Amino acid sequence: FDTLSNILRGANIEYIKWDMNRPLTEVYSLAVVNQYGNEGFIWQAETRHRYVLGLYELQHRIISAFPHILLENCASGGGRFDPGMLFFSPQIWCSDNTDALVRMKIQYGTSLAYP
Repeated sequence: FDTLSNILRGANIEYIKWDMNRPLTEVYSLAVVNQYGNEGFIWQAETRHRYVLGLYELQHRIISAFPHILLENCASGGGRFDPGMLFFSPQIWCSDNTDALVRMKIQYGTSLAYP
């Protein structure tokens, strides 16, 4: 957050497109400190959940500190397109792929969960 804040304070930035082109399958940890302060193995789904919670916290801090900045999310084909992300940005691109045939499939898949 500090690095982003320094950049945002030092420039006339009014718009951020947060493009999420990294699959959550690459979020991984061999070990973490558990709730009791002991090192131990972690269930990998919890690692992904913690990653998303950290992303929410970071975006919350950005929009709280810089309310004049428009934050727009892009989900890389819908992988991180969720109601939580809509809280931080007024719109989300389900993908920035502009190929017409591919885009029809992406839009169709997205429409099954998001009207």
